[in-house]
Amino acid sequence: MLAPIPTNAAIISIKLFNDDLDSGTTNTCDVGLWTAVSSPAAKDDDCYASAITDLRGAVTTGTEVAFEARNVNLMGQRVWEDAGDSTDPGGHYFVGLIFDAAGDTAGDLSYVITYVVD
Repeated sequence: MLAPIPTNAAIISIKLFNDDLDSGTTNTCDVGLWTAVSSPAAKDDDCYASAITDLRGAVTTGTEVAFEARNVNLMGQRVWEDAGDSTDPGGHYFVGLIFDAAGDTAGDLSYVITYVVD
């Protein structure tokens, strides 16, 4: 899990910065929403990015992933809508990464999530 985001917020940007986390070509990951940190349940595990390969090489300028799987015309859509809910449940969802295929190199991952709340 990267960060809790209020369900009534709109995510404007998710940028990933990372070391080379895969000396080969196996690493893929999704970026989406979960309900909790402990015993997380996916709301939509790839609503922002699906099977991205960006972590295979070092990225120091940041990779924008908020619109890899989500259409850019949905900027301003609330997190609860990104999660596929029909109404705002209130509280927070967690933006997180899940690895479909793990890399074989240890390293660091940093991120910047920008969101707005009316």
